[in-house]
Amino acid sequence: MKNIFIFIRRYFNFLFFLVLQILSLSLLVRSNQTHEAIYAGVANEITGKVNFQYNKVQNYFHLKENNRLLLEENTRLKNLLRSDFEGADSARVSLVDTLVRDTLGNARKYIWLPAKVVSNTVSQQLNYLTLHRGAKQGVKKDMAVIGPQGVVGTVIDVSDNYSRVMSLLHRNSKVSSMLKKR
Repeated sequence: MKNIFIFIRRYFNFLFFLVLQILSLSLLVRSNQTHEAIYAGVANEITGKVNFQYNKVQNYFHLKENNRLLLEENTRLKNLLRSDFEGADSARVSLVDTLVRDTLGNARKYIWLPAKVVSNTVSQQLNYLTLHRGAKQGVKKDMAVIGPQGVVGTVIDVSDNYSRVMSLLHRNSKVSSMLKKR
């Protein structure tokens, strides 16, 4: 408390000048419409910049939730793609669960399952990924793993809630592919 009084006594003239300056500016702004309009524009610009920076920080802390919502939406939309269904094949007889058919009777070829990478190696000869999806979530051995940029690898081991994926960077990784005809 003593330090506050010493501070005020030492800088009294400067603090008194600041108080009078703020009082005179507020009286000027209130009495003159031109100055009031200029002040409103400057104040709006400053508060807009402050709110914009605050919003950027707030959005940064909500990125995890936004990413989760986007992942769910992408999975739902990918499961609706027409390319995920194929027409009935009359050459073979198979029993297909009716829940995986669309309204035209086409059977689903595959289902998209979102997953998070728990661990990943990239600098060894035997590179693996561990995903937090397993047998309880519908993952099976030899399933393909696809990321936003393309093929990631193949599932080689599945537990109840985790699966191990052989990455394309693995020494023994083999992917069957064909060139598309133009």
